[in-house]
Amino acid sequence: MIEHMSFLNPSLAQHLSKIHNRQNIITICSGRGSIGKTWVSIMLAEAFAAQGQKVLLFDGELGGNNINNYLPIANHQEISNVLIGKTPMNRIISHYGAGNFDVICGYSNNGSLSHADDAMRQLIRDDLLLLSTHYDKVIIDAGSNIRKQAKIWVEVADIILALCVDEQDSLADICQLAKDLLENQCFEKLRVVINMAVSQKHGQRTNDTLVGACQNYLGLKPLLGGIIRQDMCVNMAMKKQSSIRFIFPACKALEDIDRLVGEIIN
Repeated sequence: MIEHMSFLNPSLAQHLSKIHNRQNIITICSGRGSIGKTWVSIMLAEAFAAQGQKVLLFDGELGGNNINNYLPIANHQEISNVLIGKTPMNRIISHYGAGNFDVICGYSNNGSLSHADDAMRQLIRDDLLLLSTHYDKVIIDAGSNIRKQAKIWVEVADIILALCVDEQDSLADICQLAKDLLENQCFEKLRVVINMAVSQKHGQRTNDTLVGACQNYLGLKPLLGGIIRQDMCVNMAMKKQSSIRFIFPACKALEDIDRLVGEIIN
């Protein structure tokens, strides 16, 4: 059991983020909703856990209900209790037995966290940084708004996986994220993941379009982390609140997830 912890101040959080150097915090982000960010986050947590790693999945959309909508996690404590000092962060961890990984949900019954200010998010961030030293991988399912709510989770990441689909607005979002990361000297952390691609070839074309736009806009080329193909098995598994790893172990989306995990490890 992880011992009780108190909030870290910003200077201690910065120190800790510099010394842990484990490359174990992975933030999954996108510029908008409904492109599979939460599903990819869950599948990555499950894939790393299947390799024997100790994994924490964190719902970074504070006040939202993202992970709860996908996983049958009952009797979890609200993260708002951490902010008011009622419960330490390590006491709100739930264990998802089917996937063999830990989860911190972002849900808040009163909805107040959806309007959390920067100071509140920094308090959560600091405790999460401390928790991260007890895990092999921490997967952060960041909010959809990269420049506001999700910004703090992008900053703390060792690896940033930016999900993109073959839509003009999605491509523009990732270009803007790349620009923001460049300005903050974090561009090297970025890996693009093309999600819901019709095929690997189609996904590669989408990435080529993105790379061309970034080269014209920034003079830099973001690295491709992976391509995840459209797969009807995904929606079927989501409706059952189950994992494709267990009910559709040979599906192409799972193959792509495992390939993405291999790229991250290497």
